[in-house]
Amino acid sequence: MQRTPLHMIEALSVSSLIDAEALAARRRGFASVHMGTQELTLGALMTLLREEPSWKPPRTAHIGNWEDIAQGRAGAMDFNKTICAWGLGYPLICSFTQTEAEGASGGDSVYLPGSLVGGGRREVLSLFTWDGSRFARRDRQNSFFCPFVMADVDGELTPLNELHWGRMQSLPGFRFTLEAALMLEHGAEMREMLTILLEVAETGDDGQIRFQDLISQSVARDGTVSKRPLQRRGRGYVLSDCFFPTTESLVEHVMLTLEAAAKPRQFFARISELPCRLPLISNVLTRILCAIFTAQRPDSAARTGRAAGPLNLHLHWGARDMAGFPPRRMGYFVSPSKTERMGNVCKALIDHFDEIAPVCFALLPVAVFMLCPTSAHPRDAELLTELFAETLDASGGDATHSPDEALSKVEAVTLDWKARHAAALSPYFLSRFAPRAGVMHPCELPRESEPIEPEGFRDLSLRRACMIVGALTESVAASRL
Repeated sequence: MQRTPLHMIEALSVSSLIDAEALAARRRGFASVHMGTQELTLGALMTLLREEPSWKPPRTAHIGNWEDIAQGRAGAMDFNKTICAWGLGYPLICSFTQTEAEGASGGDSVYLPGSLVGGGRREVLSLFTWDGSRFARRDRQNSFFCPFVMADVDGELTPLNELHWGRMQSLPGFRFTLEAALMLEHGAEMREMLTILLEVAETGDDGQIRFQDLISQSVARDGTVSKRPLQRRGRGYVLSDCFFPTTESLVEHVMLTLEAAAKPRQFFARISELPCRLPLISNVLTRILCAIFTAQRPDSAARTGRAAGPLNLHLHWGARDMAGFPPRRMGYFVSPSKTERMGNVCKALIDHFDEIAPVCFALLPVAVFMLCPTSAHPRDAELLTELFAETLDASGGDATHSPDEALSKVEAVTLDWKARHAAALSPYFLSRFAPRAGVMHPCELPRESEPIEPEGFRDLSLRRACMIVGALTESVAASRL
């Protein structure tokens, strides 16, 4: 029998951290727990996710280059393959990213959507966006909003998102879901929710929900993004230099940006008729909506959209920016300001919609799988087995020490291990821990590889695994200064 959200919370050993009673009574709309701070072992988590396939968590990632990820030769980004190959999650793809800027920081430098990457080689694409009358070639020194970009492919302009999505669909072993398509699938519900939230943001107590919690940015038809805030003017809204006369009008134009991502040819066919700028849904609201639209539901409630039970437990694999590797890096998602904003949005939704359950967000740090080497480097697995045993022996079990003591012991053992074995470890493994490591890996690549689970990996708690990742990341970063 499928576990309920409450049963899953117990299985994750986080019942004491979540006020399930307040959520079930709808006094609160949102709670979160960072599993990277917990004593649950990786083995227990992996077994739970495999025994409960209907609870398989999304692994949020970006549209772009996945070919080397699928081949197991993408360095740090191999964790995406590990999650999918081991049946622990599925890729939920965000396409609201920007092309990488050449010679400057900006855009997505990890998945490199403005390029084609394969076998460690990169082909920089010629990019085009709308200039008011035609698609004009753009300078690669700047970043552009991916859904609004065309790429020159063999002399023909092709929507950039369509180009990457088509390549991604051909990869075996991956079943991608597009965030924008998921929201469009629930378009009627989304329109209603966004309408209510915009009204609450206007009249809420002390401005608890701010417009930027809902509409964070705007994008011009030429693909340039602006962070100038949304403002109310009479019954309408001003966004940069565009005016939307009603809430309904603003909401419909939000839906157009989703269409640009999921149905690009349909969008580009009428780009000349659109306003000079379109509103972009915030990351805060996107995370909440995806949690609601992917809620676990009993068969009897599937048609109504009700979650299974009094709360909606949402398991979610977050990458290095989102979930980090506590305590050295907590990730942006659990910052007090972020969780407060998400709580305000969720409370407004459950107050207005009986069918929406309060959300309990369990954040899983995907960075722990950076500790799983490749089949092309078997010596790494032997050495990591030694490390895992040493950290366990030194700490005597994390629960017996204060967090600071446990961190100090694990990091000391990890750094000593790295100093002793740096020459024996593959450069491929060590380079995973370099800052902002993406699909372009600096080392010699294997033709292909599969992830290896070193002996002792399952015995690590999520907390200890994150400490090891943090120690290796800081050490590798320091060695490159």
